[in-house]
Amino acid sequence: PAINEKITSDLNLFVAVTGWGPNGYRAGRRYITLTDASNNKLDSPGADLRNQFTTVRGGHTNTVIFQGGMSSAGPSYTIQTQFNNGRTGSGFLNLDKGGWAGTAQVRGGNSWNDLRNTPVFGSFYQGLMRSGAYEITWKDAGGGNLAVDVHDRVQNKNLSFSPYVDEDAWGFIPAGRTGNDFRNGFGVEWGGNSNTPVPQSQRTLLLVDKIPANSTDTAPVRLCVSGQIIGLTGGMPPVGTKFTLISTFGTWNSDRTSFTQVPDPPYPGDKWNVKITASTLNDDDIDLSKVKVVPNPYMASSFLDLSPNQRRIEFTNLPDRCTIRIYTLGGNLVNVLNHVGANRSGWGDYTDWDRLSVNQPKVLTGYDNHSGTEPWNLRNRFGQTIASGLYFFHVSDARGKTYTGKFYVIN
Repeated sequence: PAINEKITSDLNLFVAVTGWGPNGYRAGRRYITLTDASNNKLDSPGADLRNQFTTVRGGHTNTVIFQGGMSSAGPSYTIQTQFNNGRTGSGFLNLDKGGWAGTAQVRGGNSWNDLRNTPVFGSFYQGLMRSGAYEITWKDAGGGNLAVDVHDRVQNKNLSFSPYVDEDAWGFIPAGRTGNDFRNGFGVEWGGNSNTPVPQSQRTLLLVDKIPANSTDTAPVRLCVSGQIIGLTGGMPPVGTKFTLISTFGTWNSDRTSFTQVPDPPYPGDKWNVKITASTLNDDDIDLSKVKVVPNPYMASSFLDLSPNQRRIEFTNLPDRCTIRIYTLGGNLVNVLNHVGANRSGWGDYTDWDRLSVNQPKVLTGYDNHSGTEPWNLRNRFGQTIASGLYFFHVSDARGKTYTGKFYVIN
């Protein structure tokens, strides 16, 4: 919560990947949206991650920030997400033909000329792929035609037929057409960073759900499975033949004896649930006994430290406005922290960086961005690092209520 006290009912939000585009040479664009539980887009800035998830260029990290519940006081909440697709300049594709004697070749992208143990065939975009173990079973479609059933063991789901190449589905490329034809129909102009995808409703080149069983070498059969194209020559597989196609993202070592898998780029349909619990506006409900120090004890360092010279602890579960006084075991005042929601001044830099200026109080106007948390950099009022020992803290709020607790510091 950006302003904790403004959220008066629980929120159930989703950061969702709602689409993709041909940007970035390899279908690299992703559309990231904030939605409710019914997939309705919420009133918050969305994100178009252009050229950030190109699976052959790799190494991109992109931060997306959503803000909601806007008012004159600012947003009620802020959601920050970070996507990193790793370094996926190569990958792994392997096809087991299930004993079929014909030739089957598979390729997932234009630059994958080094796929281990897999001949190169066709041409399409790695950005449409995802990791999977696809069981492809050939079946009789009637009328002298063949079709397939496809099950993905990784996602544990059956893939249905779709006429569109940009779906997690399967379909045959019509005779006389190539993967490049469908790439262009998807909206790609090779080498551009500002391509616009063609809406599915406007496409005229579509995949088909069956193929003649007597197809010959002069017209190779191309089966598209979740962005990958399998090319078949040497006749067609008999009914009941089961192919197994394994694909994943990652990199090979220098002598190509070891493969390191990395996570997939975000895929349309992926979503992350964000739940925000409501907070009360009733001062009488404030329970100062819930105020805690983390970590406690502080032992030389903690995960909150910014560096060895920028150590810190945090006081949590604080009310909107309160004062924290820190004392030694002998009762000497060590420091005073003013935790105030707006128009506040006092010791400390009230951003999460928490860098004190010696003998110089910081002043900040705005709403508390800690949601009930106040950091302290383990320095006294004069900027000196405190010694090891037992310390007491005393919290007093705007109602005059107080609470005393203790924590340990071991340097």
